[in-house]
Amino acid sequence: MYNIEFAKSFVKDFKKIPKPVQKVVFDKWIPRLQEDPKVGQKFAGKNLSKYMKLAFRYKRNDYRIVYQVHKKQIKIILLAIGSRENFYKKLKLT
Repeated sequence: MYNIEFAKSFVKDFKKIPKPVQKVVFDKWIPRLQEDPKVGQKFAGKNLSKYMKLAFRYKRNDYRIVYQVHKKQIKIILLAIGSRENFYKKLKLT
C-alpha cells in the first residue's frame, strides 16, 4: 500500500471543489490510488510524461486528479485536482 502526500497546490485546489466531490475523493479515489497507483493513466505530452492522471465523473461533471508515483519510496504525491473545464490549460501554466 502506497502512502499519500498532498502538495500545497492540491490542497488549494481541493478547497475549491464542492464538498460532495471532496467526500467522494477521500472515500473512493484516494483508497484506490493507495492500492493500485496504475488506476490512472500516464500523460502523453513530453513535459507531463512523469505525471499520471485519474479521471472520474460526479453528477455530470468530469474531474481530474494529477499525481506522481515514487515506487522506491512507496508514495504518491497528489499535485492537482479540478474539473476538466480549463484544467489542462491551468496545469500547463504551473
